Amino acid sequence: MWMDIVKSLLIGLGFGVLVGFFNHWLVWSVLKKTDRYTPAQAKNKLMMRYIFRYFINVAVLATYLLHRDTYVLIGTAVGLSVLGKILAVNYSFLKKGVS
Repeated sequence: MWMDIVKSLLIGLGFGVLVGFFNHWLVWSVLKKTDRYTPAQAKNKLMMRYIFRYFINVAVLATYLLHRDTYVLIGTAVGLSVLGKILAVNYSFLKKGVS
């Protein structure tokens, strides 16, 4: 019983972390190239990436409708949240030269 719960949580956590990393990469890849675009183009590209991220997150969390496993859903939500927070802190506070 407990092993099944832990297994479901870990599967969800791993899935959430992978999707969270992909989400972060989507935005970061545009941010690195903002100097190539006009401010309006950069804003539009970044906004489209954020919208795409939200669709991905909703689709990932909607996997609950397919599996009906609450622990996978909880693990996925934690994975999506934790990785985003870790990467935000890493790029905001720990990188030198970032303002």
